[in-house]
Amino acid sequence: MGIEETLAAIHLDVREVKERLAQLEGGGRRPAAEVMRMSEAAGVVGCSKRWLQSEVKAGKLKAHKVGRDYRIRRDDLEEYIERSKVA
Repeated sequence: MGIEETLAAIHLDVREVKERLAQLEGGGRRPAAEVMRMSEAAGVVGCSKRWLQSEVKAGKLKAHKVGRDYRIRRDDLEEYIERSKVA
């Protein structure tokens, strides 16, 4: 592959990344399975990361462990918030 072909391929990759970022920033439809880190989810809920981890371990909130951290789908977090509402 020559330099021109390589640069063209890189340009396409950059464009795809920009399009994906635009979607995530609200420029398009939100992905169905948007995933966030535990610290991000704790910020959304308004609690500590440690407390949210205890909710995961208790089975009250669905999450996937990735390395030393958890990942939470936005849909699962929204469902958890709805279930936790008090009147």
